[in-house]
Amino acid sequence: MLGFVCVCVCVCVVGISFTPREVGDHWVSVYRNSQPIAGSPFKVVVGQSEIGNASKVRTGGRGLIQGMANQTNEFLINTRDAGSLH
Repeated sequence: MLGFVCVCVCVCVVGISFTPREVGDHWVSVYRNSQPIAGSPFKVVVGQSEIGNASKVRTGGRGLIQGMANQTNEFLINTRDAGSLH
């Protein structure tokens, strides 16, 4: 009978979403089991171009006015003036 030791390494990937609403420096703290993960808090610098302006989004098209359930409905969403993503 051969003896061996199995060492398991768990590499976990977790998606985190951060939606800034103000320009400036932000600190994002990430915890696992009530403990901060390595490197937390993380500094996120947000510029004006990353905020956007939802009031400048324009929509149009027949699908918004005469849309029918269980049918293909076409419409446009124009975000050109709402801010840029670089």
